Amino acid sequence: MLASYRAFLHRMEARPLNTIGTRLLQIFVGAAILYRILTEFPFAQYFYGTAGPMLGGTTPLLGFELGSAVDRMVYSPTGIAVFHVLWLAGAVGLIAGWRTSCAALLALIGYVWAEARSITHDGGDNVMRIVLLYMVFFSAAAAGARQTRTPPRPGARTVLHNLAVLATYVQLCLLYLVASTLKFDGDVWKNGTALYYVTQVNWFAPPWPWMQEMFKNPWIVTLATYSAVLYQVGFPFMLLNRLHWVWVVLGVGFHIGIGVVMGLVSFSIVMMGLVLFTVRDSEWAAASRTVSRLLPRFDVWIDGHCPVCVRTGRVIRRLDWLGLATVRSFRHDQGYEAQGLALPELERRMHLHLAGSPASTVQGFQAVLHILKSLPALWPLWPVATLLATAGLGERAYGFLADRRILVPDARACQADQCPLPSLGSSTE
Repeated sequence: MLASYRAFLHRMEARPLNTIGTRLLQIFVGAAILYRILTEFPFAQYFYGTAGPMLGGTTPLLGFELGSAVDRMVYSPTGIAVFHVLWLAGAVGLIAGWRTSCAALLALIGYVWAEARSITHDGGDNVMRIVLLYMVFFSAAAAGARQTRTPPRPGARTVLHNLAVLATYVQLCLLYLVASTLKFDGDVWKNGTALYYVTQVNWFAPPWPWMQEMFKNPWIVTLATYSAVLYQVGFPFMLLNRLHWVWVVLGVGFHIGIGVVMGLVSFSIVMMGLVLFTVRDSEWAAASRTVSRLLPRFDVWIDGHCPVCVRTGRVIRRLDWLGLATVRSFRHDQGYEAQGLALPELERRMHLHLAGSPASTVQGFQAVLHILKSLPALWPLWPVATLLATAGLGERAYGFLADRRILVPDARACQADQCPLPSLGSSTE
């Protein structure tokens, strides 16, 4: 028994688990919080203010005297604005991977504060609070986030990260098992008509009339109802199965359907993040090898004298989980000549050279679109960027920012305390 315990501890501190999954979960949870803040903030004074319809507060948690004093402070117009700013900081920190433990703590405090008074929450907020508590212990270095200047020492920090990962697994399994077993007590779930009743209620009705009519078909509604139950029952048993990827794809589609059909957007975003969280690093590596064989690799040519461009290149490298991108600076690498790229054009625009036969090159905002499409963590931004490109705004915005970028010559090019400025041509990248 003691030997097994020591082996378990050694495994827990050897390496962090689910490094990609934890990063994805941070992004999805941050996106869910950001969605709620953006949709509620215009009405925040009504939802949370003392003159609004909400009657709850912090008195059940802090006692009447202390809770009343805290409520007068935090649910005042200024307090509501301050707490939303802190809540927003937590969401942005999780999405950007900056100080993720502190960001998770801010987000958790925001949720406790909001739910103490609000009636706008849904089922996703219950699991959100629990998961955010576990996310406080996620290691930033393990998740590929930018939290500390020096990486944490191996040992206790990795153990805490791995225990938090296991706790998140257990929480998700309990959620699905309880949700599925409770459905067995409902007659509408047993006879396959549950989704019919859900989709015909105006509160949860689909946004399109044709979809509401579709769920009146007995074959469709019965299949959809039983599929939801089978998915939830089977998910915990598929975590270590070779068919895990199938269950993950089904789960993402399942929760996209809930978000679209029932309008539970924040709940769906959180659950998609949890489903993707369960994919182990070894599974991501295998998927990366498969996708790499199907998708073309590409070189991203940036300006190595532009600090913003260099930071962008670092973000691309960090998020390139599929291993498709190679970020190169035309200031320090002459390989662009072999790819038929001209220096004046490289100085004006970022270029992306696609490998393969035949090879091709895109530049400017089109290069940004290809990068967003190729990095899974940035897929949520791709539809928005596509709309901007269609409207003709993407290239304009890119040109506006590129023309105003700051260039800092490489110190290696400086001689006798003088640093020559690079030739920019008529415009810049």
